[in-house]
Amino acid sequence: CASEGEGPGTTATATAMGEFRPFARIASLPPPLAWATPKVEVGGVQTPEAARNAALRRRLRGLEPGAISAEALVRALRRARGRLEAAAQVLATTWGSEPLLRFDAVSASLARERGAEVWAVAAAREAARLAEEARALGDRAALYEAQILVGSRQGRAAARVPLLWLLDRLEHVATQDAAHGQRLASARL
Repeated sequence: CASEGEGPGTTATATAMGEFRPFARIASLPPPLAWATPKVEVGGVQTPEAARNAALRRRLRGLEPGAISAEALVRALRRARGRLEAAAQVLATTWGSEPLLRFDAVSASLARERGAEVWAVAAAREAARLAEEARALGDRAALYEAQILVGSRQGRAAARVPLLWLLDRLEHVATQDAAHGQRLASARL
């Protein structure tokens, strides 16, 4: 096991039990972003899921002591990926029968030639971009889940920065998908 004093290049240690232990010092991470930790509240009270998610991120950032099990990391990734997939599905359902990923530059040009408004075409192109990013992030999350589980069995620690980046992107794109749904609904092409 490494110690905290080994420097900023060291990211984590793995215990004999395969737990992930982030260091308290994080010089390389940016400050938490407003969208990085979802604020899920019911009646003004933070839900247990949101509280667990916030605690996990604080531990990953080294702001709170404590070990993080591989299972907790995988659960967090699966929850974030599930929220993204649900938001992407709503966006796809709003769009209609043709997959959003097929709405490319050629489709946009054809829509404009048929008289579609510029803002409506832009909304469809943004939805297609979000769909592509959601697909790529979902694939990456599945890969990370597998790597975390294999690494845990081998007694290896996961790198914090890529995990935080992925969790943040999954949440951010899910939020963008949800926010873009109304604009896309108005853009019927």
